[in-house]
Amino acid sequence: MTLMRMDAAVNHDALTQASAARALASACSQVGLHSEKVELLRLGENAIYALPSEGTAVRVARADTEDIKEKVAKELAISCWLTSQDFPALRPRDDLPQPVQAEGRLVTFWEILRAQCCELRR
Repeated sequence: MTLMRMDAAVNHDALTQASAARALASACSQVGLHSEKVELLRLGENAIYALPSEGTAVRVARADTEDIKEKVAKELAISCWLTSQDFPALRPRDDLPQPVQAEGRLVTFWEILRAQCCELRR
């Protein structure tokens, strides 16, 4: 029980627009993406951003704890498998390291389809 309390105390502050934006900027800097023109698409359990100029969607997880790491690794593996089976799934950017730790959060990078990119720019 003490370990759980210690873990809770170590957990990072809540996922807010400001904390997610800091993680996004840090992660993009680490992998060489430009994050100046970014659009927040959703803020919930995760923050989802669009970087239309990079053709990339960025997902910021609420933390980088072991359970989140396992979940993110599973999501990446499933998406890779689905796309290898020619299933129309969102693809992780395979030219970038996945996931990236930034500001106490896990960040992943995903391809935005051309149609999605055009829609986001409107």
